[in-house]
Amino acid sequence: MKKLLVILFSLLISFNSNALWWFPIVDSTDGDSYFIDIDTIKSHNNSVFYWRLKDYLRPNNYGALSSATYYEGDCSIYKIRVLSFVFYEKSMGEGDGDQSAPLGDNGDWRYPSPSSVDKVLLDYVCDYVD
Repeated sequence: MKKLLVILFSLLISFNSNALWWFPIVDSTDGDSYFIDIDTIKSHNNSVFYWRLKDYLRPNNYGALSSATYYEGDCSIYKIRVLSFVFYEKSMGEGDGDQSAPLGDNGDWRYPSPSSVDKVLLDYVCDYVD
């Protein structure tokens, strides 16, 4: 238990002061980190709306080191869809952002698999609004 507290405390200290409002949720096995902006979580009926920040271990295909994605989630049947996203040139949503509307099937509803990062994040957001 002490090790867990030390690790969590170390993570919080390691983020710069501008990014503390992002609440860390999951570190994936590929080294990318995921965060939820708890101040932007909104709910309406069974839907939740939230921003997710993904901090890449290495630059992605577009040269970005982080991205913010605006999701709509349905807490009654656990589905999500992307409403908008922004790629950032620096970590933790810093630097110039390039905003886009969803491309291809990103705007379509999808059902995250039980062990996916998206499912963990949706679980957190749905519990947060309850």
